[in-house]
Amino acid sequence: MESSTLDSPIFIVGPLRSGTTLLRLLIANHPKISGIGEFEESVSQIIDGQWPELNKYYRFLENDRMFQDNGYSIDKSLSYEELVRSFLLQAYEKQPNKYISGSIHSHFDELPAICPNAKYIHLSRDPRDVARSCIGMGWVGNVWYGADYWTAPEKRWIELTKKVNPKSLLEVRYEELVCKPEEVLTEICDFLGVDFSEEMLKIDKTSTYARPDASFGEQWRKKLSRREVELVESKCKELMLQQGYAISDQSKNHKVSQIELVRLFVANRIVRWSFNSKRWGFKLWFKYNIAKRLGTRKWYEKLQNDVNNKQRMYLK
Repeated sequence: MESSTLDSPIFIVGPLRSGTTLLRLLIANHPKISGIGEFEESVSQIIDGQWPELNKYYRFLENDRMFQDNGYSIDKSLSYEELVRSFLLQAYEKQPNKYISGSIHSHFDELPAICPNAKYIHLSRDPRDVARSCIGMGWVGNVWYGADYWTAPEKRWIELTKKVNPKSLLEVRYEELVCKPEEVLTEICDFLGVDFSEEMLKIDKTSTYARPDASFGEQWRKKLSRREVELVESKCKELMLQQGYAISDQSKNHKVSQIELVRLFVANRIVRWSFNSKRWGFKLWFKYNIAKRLGTRKWYEKLQNDVNNKQRMYLK
């Protein structure tokens, strides 16, 4: 194994629904790069910069769907940082290659303390599209709450840029990736120190994903109402401008009244409850929510794994 494999892993970071899975698959199709999938479990339990207590972290991992699917083993003799790095080693041993890459959406600004020489590719997407896409996943009931899925990771990106060498960072626009995939992937390969490979674009042969398609860029222009655009922009305006996204000319009313906030809150709850109760089945959904708040740990963990199995049925 080359030292650079674990010394310099490649992390694709950015909001959920920003195209990180698409980019991850494109990069993993390179002959010299192995993809480890989503690596959320490496940092998701860090709170306010504090490493998780190890016994709690072990329990979390044992019941986390993505960790279960990765099939990593837990060495309880290791420190937290060593344990996370051991998962990278296990991923490498499954598919040895010069580089390994994975995607992370939360707490990725904590990664420099774990992998100080990592490289980061930040994939940004218009928050109006991210917010809209979150509704289709059942995570939120409206774009007001969907916008939060964009703002939190973008703030973490800003924090990450303060911690690492700028030469370890690359920013990529989703809108450019789907319109000019070969050009953008060539830029990424230059950043990583490998030659561009045509194999990268053949994800339709190696996954359930289609090749990049320009029609997926700026869908909000046709699929969001004027008020929905205003709601997203009212929450994301400062960060949007900082990231180079223009505020819509038609959008002037960015004020959100208390009455509208209540309506958005109620609608969000109803849509989420309805989506999950239909997807999981009402009985499982009801028991899971009771167990999450009032149940024993054993009962909750059993139901969590039942939910994991339901979610696997809908993975693309």
